[in-house]
Amino acid sequence: MRHPITLTSVLVIALLSIAAFGLLAQETPAPAAPSMTTALTPEETAKAEEASALEEKKMSDVAVDFKAIFRMAEFCDNLEPCAPVIRKVVEQNLDMLREPRSDGSYRWASFQRVEAGRISDEKEILKVSTEATLDTIELAGKHSFSVVVTAPRKRSLISANNKIFVRDVIAEITSGDGKIRTAEIPVGVWVNPGDSHSVPLDEIAASARVKVNIGVESGTKKAVASVALLQAGLVDDPLNPHHPAVKRLNVLNSIVKEKPVNRGQLKATAEEAVLELPGEMEKLMKLREIEVKRMRELAEGGEATGVVAIGDATPDVVHELGKAAKLLSGTLTEQEEGRKMLDSLIQQLSPPPPPAPPVGAPKS
Repeated sequence: MRHPITLTSVLVIALLSIAAFGLLAQETPAPAAPSMTTALTPEETAKAEEASALEEKKMSDVAVDFKAIFRMAEFCDNLEPCAPVIRKVVEQNLDMLREPRSDGSYRWASFQRVEAGRISDEKEILKVSTEATLDTIELAGKHSFSVVVTAPRKRSLISANNKIFVRDVIAEITSGDGKIRTAEIPVGVWVNPGDSHSVPLDEIAASARVKVNIGVESGTKKAVASVALLQAGLVDDPLNPHHPAVKRLNVLNSIVKEKPVNRGQLKATAEEAVLELPGEMEKLMKLREIEVKRMRELAEGGEATGVVAIGDATPDVVHELGKAAKLLSGTLTEQEEGRKMLDSLIQQLSPPPPPAPPVGAPKS
C-alpha cells in the first residue's frame, strides 16, 4: 500500500537533504587556491633590477633637462637663438619616453589620422580632361594618410580660376614593415574654384609617393591646381607611465615654436614639469624649510644684513617699495609720505623684540 505524498513529507526530505549537504561540505575542505606569486629566478631578478635602474636614470636625465630649460629661459638675453637648442632637447626627451621601435613606430605613441603637417605643390593645368594623358602633380612624404586637391579661387592676381577635373591618384605606399605596393585610386571628380576634394589613403603610410592626374574642361579654360599630402600626427598613449612628463614636453615644444618665445610661460612650464617628477616637490619643500629657518635665525641674531637674495622679497613688499621710491622723488609733501611708508614697512618686516627677562632674573 502506497502512502500519499504530503507537503509535510516533502519539507522533511528537503531539510534532511540540506543538512546532509552541509555536513558533506564541512567534511570535504575546499582545495587551496593556487598561489599567484612565484619566486623570480636570479636572471629574472637581475633583469628587473636593471630595468628599474634604467627607468630611474631616464627620469633623472629628464629632470636635469627640465632644469636646464628653466635656466636658459631665465638667463638667455634673447630666447630666439636658444629656441632651436631647447626644441632639440625637448624632442630627444619625447623620443626617449615614447620608446621607439626598430620599424619607426613607438611603444607609447602612434600615428593617427590627424594633420600634423602637409607637403604641397601648385601647378598650372592645361590638358583637357578627355585626353589620354593629363597634367600631373607629384609629392612624397612620410607618415602620409590623405591627398587634398584644391582649386584656388584665383589663377593670378587678376584672373579667376577655372574648375579642374581629378581623374585619379596613383600612390606608391611603403608600409611600416617595409613592404611597397602601388594603389590606383579612381576619383573622377570636378573641383570648383575655392573648393577642394580629399582622397584618403587606405593606411597611414610610413612613406608615400603620390601622382595626381588633373585636367581642365577645355583648352580655353586653363586653371591652377594645388595638391597637398597630409602627414599624420603622433598621438601619445595616456597609459605611458611617464605620460605627465610627456604632456609637459609637448607644451614646451609648442611654446618654443612660437615667435617671439614667451619667457614667462616657458619658465613656469619648465618649473612645473620639474615639480611633477617623483620626489622633486619634497626636495623643494625641504630646501624652503631650511632656508626659512636660516633666515629666521639670522634675523633674530641681528645678522640678516646683506643676505637677501634675488626673489626673497614677496610681490607685495616689492610693490610697496616701488610706491615709496616714487613718492621720494616727488614734492616735499610726497617725500614725507614716502619716508613714512618706508618707516612703516621697516617696522612690519622687523623681527619681534626678544621677550623681556622675568622680574628678578640676573642680567647677562
